[in-house]
Amino acid sequence: MKTLKSIFLIGFIFFVNYLFAQTYTYTASPTIGSYHPTCPSGDCAGWTGNTVDMKVTEVTSTYIKFTIKKCDGSVFTSNGTVYIGSDVDMDCANPQNSYAWSFSITSGSTSYNYTASCNWNYNSYNLLGVYKNTVGSLYDAGSFYIYRTLNPPSTPTGLSANPQSSSSIFLSWSSSSGATSYDVYDCSGSYIANTSNTSYTVTGLSSGAYYSYKVRANNSGGSSSFTSCSGATTLSNPTKVISLSGNLNFGNVTVGQSANATLTISNSGNTALYVSSISCPSGFNGNWSGNISAGSNQNVTITFSPTSAIPYSGSITVNSDATSGVNTISCSGTGTAVPTKIINLSGSLSFGSVTIGQSANAILTISNSGNTTLSVSSVTCPSGFSGNWSGDIAAGSSQNVTITFSPTSAITYSGSITVNSDATSGVNTISCS
Repeated sequence: MKTLKSIFLIGFIFFVNYLFAQTYTYTASPTIGSYHPTCPSGDCAGWTGNTVDMKVTEVTSTYIKFTIKKCDGSVFTSNGTVYIGSDVDMDCANPQNSYAWSFSITSGSTSYNYTASCNWNYNSYNLLGVYKNTVGSLYDAGSFYIYRTLNPPSTPTGLSANPQSSSSIFLSWSSSSGATSYDVYDCSGSYIANTSNTSYTVTGLSSGAYYSYKVRANNSGGSSSFTSCSGATTLSNPTKVISLSGNLNFGNVTVGQSANATLTISNSGNTALYVSSISCPSGFNGNWSGNISAGSNQNVTITFSPTSAIPYSGSITVNSDATSGVNTISCSGTGTAVPTKIINLSGSLSFGSVTIGQSANAILTISNSGNTTLSVSSVTCPSGFSGNWSGDIAAGSSQNVTITFSPTSAITYSGSITVNSDATSGVNTISCS
């Protein structure tokens, strides 16, 4: 009887440990709490007490409890407990196979053969004990079935596909309860990969091509349905095409002064262009760094600031990660001297003696020794003298103005004639008498 008990316990441990490691729902037959079957009567041949009837009392996710009794009614094991994780023989875990243990009990000079078997199919497990009586008949000494229902995980949700480069697409989805892994397929049905993560990057794709994918969740209870397909187009081979434009001919700019112009940097490629710096020739400056998105442009201010009265020219270079295009543009300008308007007055304005009521004339010469046109607005004379002129005197030129002395009294006349102008320096007065 101890051997039979061991066989039953091994069987229970074996299939229960395997069952509860899976993702299944379980139901029992006969009903938990009932003995099965009823012990046979009349054929126990004097050793009925050695036959076994059993009852499963509780099945949970962590253990199974059972009671075994002899057919004479005495209880052999009461509420024995088998816990998940027990060390068992896994031969019974192979689909559609069975595993059996045979043994015999000797009563006097007669041996009686017994078999306890663990049988598997796709939907149920059973532990079965049989005995053979003295007349060769087989009796069911106890059997109990546990039926399983596969519980695969739910279908993943939120599958999205996003291009990562010209040769890869990034897939992501929400996790499924109970899932231990995920299968990635393309939507033509070809297997791509298995992953335990909720994302996967498909690589080795062609540039600018459309791909679509679907995903299913897996566990030991099976696989979910596939998600709906989600697709994306890989990026085209990245292009960053640079071009420069703008009128950068500054013309004449006075030394010490500055002039501005606009340089336009354009990106006609399909990927953002990164500008790291701008190099300018002597006399010019301007800088900018940053990204210019595909199909966009960026204006940059270029400043011409001559330090000498000489011509300036050269090329401005925009440094970037452009894959093609032209990254230089010509610039020019001339530095001019600081404008000067230097006035000087000359002439003999000592008229001597002039009869009252008579007049005498003399020439006042106004000179401009500067480099820019001098504008004269008027000439101011003291009492007894007259003369006036207004106008422009070019650089390096002069203008003669007639000054008249007309005395009205027999006295001495004298003073200074003043030339009013926009002169930047020089002497704008001269004595007269």
